[in-house]
Amino acid sequence: MLFLLSCAFLFFMIHLFVRLSAFFIAYENQVKEGQVEDFVDVMIQCPTCNIYVLKRQAIAYNKKLFCCPEHACIC
Repeated sequence: MLFLLSCAFLFFMIHLFVRLSAFFIAYENQVKEGQVEDFVDVMIQCPTCNIYVLKRQAIAYNKKLFCCPEHACIC
């Protein structure tokens, strides 16, 4: 019985380690990608009215970026 409990505990600890490792690796990748966009303001062009807006302010709809919600509904 003690052997089964120790195996279960070991399995739980390995599982926890793997999950936490994957979480921290994903978090590091997010931070690295986010740092680049903090310094560069990327401009996109609205396909409806051809006006340029910042990518972070754009409205995403059907895999396209628009300047406002009204233009997102038109296409």
